[in-house]
Amino acid sequence: MQTATGDNTDNHEHVELDWFLTVLNGGSITPNTGDARYEGVQNAAISTFWQPDLSGTDDYKSKGFPRLPGLLDAAVSTFTSPGLDIPWYSTIGNHDDSVVGALPDGLLDSWYTGRKKIVGFGDPVQNAKVAKAFNDPTAIPEAMAILASGGVVRTVTPDDRRRLFTTGEYVRKHLQTGGHGYTDANADGVDVFYTFRMAPGVTGISMDTTNLAGFSTGSIGLHQLNWIERTLRRNSSLYYDWLGRPTRQNVSDELFVLFSHHTSGSMGNVLPDRRRPLDPRMNGDALVNLLHRFPNVLAWVNGHTHRNVITPHRHDTPSRGFWEINTAAHVDYPQHARVIEVADNGDGTLSLFTTLLEADAPYQVDYDDRSDPALASLCREFTYNDIHSRTDPLGTPLDRNTELLVSVR
Repeated sequence: MQTATGDNTDNHEHVELDWFLTVLNGGSITPNTGDARYEGVQNAAISTFWQPDLSGTDDYKSKGFPRLPGLLDAAVSTFTSPGLDIPWYSTIGNHDDSVVGALPDGLLDSWYTGRKKIVGFGDPVQNAKVAKAFNDPTAIPEAMAILASGGVVRTVTPDDRRRLFTTGEYVRKHLQTGGHGYTDANADGVDVFYTFRMAPGVTGISMDTTNLAGFSTGSIGLHQLNWIERTLRRNSSLYYDWLGRPTRQNVSDELFVLFSHHTSGSMGNVLPDRRRPLDPRMNGDALVNLLHRFPNVLAWVNGHTHRNVITPHRHDTPSRGFWEINTAAHVDYPQHARVIEVADNGDGTLSLFTTLLEADAPYQVDYDDRSDPALASLCREFTYNDIHSRTDPLGTPLDRNTELLVSVR
């Protein structure tokens, strides 16, 4: 089985969601909207973006990026996916329910489907001020003034498929192709969390750590936290209360692996979420403290940071510890996915094997090849050399291919 840990779309547009579902379920997509030819920042003659089709200079070409005529047209050509031949499950991320993953709906909605596309805000200083507002509430007023000015705009072809979807529509589109974890109970988009069977004796819990109040960081509502506690308690013959006192009950034990988009360290946005405006929002520490109470919890698997990071959440009672496993994104270097295998060692411990996977594409790029494998190869090279890339997404050896021990006694 496969689980996608969120940001399955970029700007929660209907067409992006259709592409995502088609790629995983199988079928053909044309990753473009509006005109048949590419219309975006990479052929707008803006020097801060790489312009592969144009002969002029830009910030990327000055650092050694090549001119590759025809690359953009190849990138938006029709692609056929064979789809997955295993069950897959979907977890929602902040880019799946917020404008650019950080802004509440209503601010830029009218720009999505129309003729005007914002491609910048005048200069790098203005761009930085808008970017700061994604994480810093004090920067919002100035950013809003910049947004209101319209910024640098280019004309594009209108396309109604770019309209935004709600969290309810996100779920209902999944339901049309089998649900992928979601059920009719999630169809209104309020409680976008569920459980699923991973293997005999192993239950997966898909959480919703997004917050429609805005900002890229997340949190979890008390309503959902209580649901997680009930779910864990239902199949834990031993657990601990909030005071650390052990409680035993005659129930069948399950092992649990939890999935979310946000990490424990990126869940500080405790503003009220309009889906449940009176529900207190909790940070990542609250979730970690809850999971420490249940020895049957093996791991918490997540994304968001675009980094390979494995964090041990230790406890004085070893069986109450668990692992947090974060994996880099597909959209930038190192473009990793991760296989997690659970093995019973027969000595009171389990092993979690965390093997990273790369795209099946040539390591040696061919700048003249526009086939699908060649485009994947070019993408890997260019994301590695991105002039704005970070130096740490790959993680240390302890964050990559590992064997993680869990005590179950």
